[in-house]
Amino acid sequence: MFLHDCDRTADKAVIKCSLLDMAETAGVPLSKAKADKLADAFKRGKYDPLLASLLIYPDPTGDRACRNVMAGAA
Repeated sequence: MFLHDCDRTADKAVIKCSLLDMAETAGVPLSKAKADKLADAFKRGKYDPLLASLLIYPDPTGDRACRNVMAGAA
């Protein structure tokens, strides 16, 4: 289940699990503790940039390209 299948009335555990699944699919590192905080934010209607990026759509190719560019700059 992905977050777009959830609404704010969904159980926090369901939202947290969905966030972890989405992050894994998108290749975004997400700890269980951060997913818990994001699920809280989602239920309250508050979103941080990581949550917004997961809600939009996963872009593994673009994310990989960005990481490659950033690694080259370091």
